[in-house]
Amino acid sequence: IQENKGRLKQLERSIDTTIMRTVTDTRRRFETKGFSQKIPQLLQKELQQKKQNLSSLANHLASLNPKSLLSKGYSILFSQKDGSVINKVMNVKQGDEIRILLADGQLNAQITERHEST
Repeated sequence: IQENKGRLKQLERSIDTTIMRTVTDTRRRFETKGFSQKIPQLLQKELQQKKQNLSSLANHLASLNPKSLLSKGYSILFSQKDGSVINKVMNVKQGDEIRILLADGQLNAQITERHEST
């Protein structure tokens, strides 16, 4: 039994040595190829690209926001009757009540005349 215990201890040390050698060799290969220095650079580059992509998407989303058009002098017209957006002259008639949404608030108005484009 003592002999087997001794052999087991010797095998255990041999395995530990092999594992440590493998880890050391692997680490050395990574360091030799410059991976330890390249990884932070690659991560930084990837992060920068993701930030640029996010910024681009945020700008695109902001440009799609109807309220961003209001700050440029545009308005959005709504029917007082049902709240629908008015985007054509033919959707209103004389006497209709409308709500006009502007950048800094809204106005209520009544259609007095209607002129269609030709």
